[in-house]
Amino acid sequence: MSMDGRSAAPERRAGGSAARPRSSGQDLIELQRLARVAVASALLAPPGMIEHGPVLCPFRRATGVPCPSCGLTRSWTAVAHGRLRDGFRMHPFGPPAFVAAAALSLTPRRWLERLPPYPPAVLPAFAIAWTGVWLLRLLLGRNAD
Repeated sequence: MSMDGRSAAPERRAGGSAARPRSSGQDLIELQRLARVAVASALLAPPGMIEHGPVLCPFRRATGVPCPSCGLTRSWTAVAHGRLRDGFRMHPFGPPAFVAAAALSLTPRRWLERLPPYPPAVLPAFAIAWTGVWLLRLLLGRNAD
């Protein structure tokens, strides 16, 4: 296992030949595809339907407690429809994440392929920040309802 949590052994393809290890550019290209779908969905979704629709989060439905990502769909939809203040109210990471996803969606593929790998500390730092905001929201009672 490497420092970034990925297996050091090469992947095996269906035919049995070893594949080259994935680059961070390939990961970003896949993430770009997801970002395009998510941003388009936020732009096309009617805000009223998202804000007053059913709770879809399996964690929240099972426990009654919002998960760390609860409020992101509503936040992204609010931001996509020009309601930035509502976006921050629904989830503090929603507007920055939406802007990052929109930027990634529009970034030329050749630029993504040239980016250097991200430092190994990025993902743990992100996870700590995300968990910290979730715990703070729980303590303050801000569940994006």
